[in-house]
Amino acid sequence: MTEAFETYVVRLREEKLFEMEEIYQKHFHEFVPTFQKHFSEICETIIKLQKSGNLGEISYLEYTLLYSNLIHKKETAEVRVYHDNWYLDSRQSIIGTFDFSALFTKYHELSEELMAYRKQFAGTVSAQKV
Repeated sequence: MTEAFETYVVRLREEKLFEMEEIYQKHFHEFVPTFQKHFSEICETIIKLQKSGNLGEISYLEYTLLYSNLIHKKETAEVRVYHDNWYLDSRQSIIGTFDFSALFTKYHELSEELMAYRKQFAGTVSAQKV
């Protein structure tokens, strides 16, 4: 990767991150109800699974956004639950997904702009490096 391209990447990445932060802060009040509704639905799912005996007591819950999903332009996070001995459990309990696509508009702009800009470097910057 050339120094000129790296400099461009750093500048553009910072620009897009600040733009995304501005959008997030400006529209935070719109995101909260969506997340709260989803979280409430996940809690209801957990209760149903526990009542049916398909899920035991849980210790914590996480939203996991997989990098492989981002590569495939899927901005969905898996919702996983764990019990106290999660490190001994050979399988994960994935109980749902959450769509984070509203937060990734600038990420896609960044990706598209970098892919277009790399063409100016005639083969010295591969798509994999972007």
